[in-house]
Amino acid sequence: MPAPSLLAHLDASKDSAALSLAYASVGDDGCTAIARYMRENVMLRTLDLRGNNIRADGLVVLAHGLRSGGSNMTSVCFKWNQIGSHPRGVQALCDVLKDNQSITHVDLRNNKIGADCGPFVGDMLRHNSTVTHLDLSWNDLGIEGGKAILDGMQANHSLIDCQLSGNRIAEDTLHAIAFILRRNRQTAPMGASTFRQERQMMAQDPGSPGPISPTSGHAPTTPVSPGFGGTTPASPGFGSTTRSVNMNIPSEAAPSPASPKEGPATSSLPAATPSKVQPPVHDEELTLKLLQREQNHSNAEDARFFGEVAEYIDLLQLDVARNKKYRMDAEERERVVTKGFMEREMRYAQEM
Repeated sequence: MPAPSLLAHLDASKDSAALSLAYASVGDDGCTAIARYMRENVMLRTLDLRGNNIRADGLVVLAHGLRSGGSNMTSVCFKWNQIGSHPRGVQALCDVLKDNQSITHVDLRNNKIGADCGPFVGDMLRHNSTVTHLDLSWNDLGIEGGKAILDGMQANHSLIDCQLSGNRIAEDTLHAIAFILRRNRQTAPMGASTFRQERQMMAQDPGSPGPISPTSGHAPTTPVSPGFGGTTPASPGFGSTTRSVNMNIPSEAAPSPASPKEGPATSSLPAATPSKVQPPVHDEELTLKLLQREQNHSNAEDARFFGEVAEYIDLLQLDVARNKKYRMDAEERERVVTKGFMEREMRYAQEM
């Protein structure tokens, strides 16, 4: 029997877009009332049930509520519960997520999910095309559960973030999963499609900056990315890849090196015209080459380096996309302000 306070809260949150019941001691008994709320509230978008001691039976009830009333939901959070107490809970949730077309964020961290639940998660990822962020950290998937998730991810092209810390998954499995996630990010909304639009905009506006570097035309000789723990020893793959990356990054702002006999450069002198126009950089082609080199690596050291370069390029591309959006927003604000100023000037001229 759900607590009266829970029923009162659900009644007060009628037609709300978000339902947060974090640490509310809901338990399995309160899941029936929450499932009924999900079926009746078509406006619900996010559900947060963290830390409520919900077990497998309660998750089965919630999964039924998601199936019949979760067509508009985008995020569900069940972290810090005990939904892995029996596989039937995770199985029921994954069966619903297979066909769900709206939920993008699923948080299942710290739920005692074992290796026997791995095949259900993998099968869900094989069929789902909507979930982009999945958090399974600090469970107990183990080696076999990790392999099952990897098998399901082979056919998935929508998941771009999957947290698996603290699951005792094998290193080679984690490496393969990270490779698939980087592949998916190239076709995600903030990946390939975004930068195709940027290149079309640059074709119309040749003066805009290139698509790689967010601040200047240069990239560091050795890319530094999160997790780059130290200096990687030189290897044949290391040197050749560094040179190819630097050659493909545009250097519009880079001044030509001055000869020792030449005097200091002055602003009155015209800029030297390059003999050849630098071809545009194709982000997807460059990243695809890096992914192929990572997959066909000769040793683990080269694979780690290519993975870090790909991650660094991902960060640059995301930064460029954000800066491009900020620039477009600023231009739109300037256009609106200028239009208002011109209208006021015309109105004053007519009145005078």
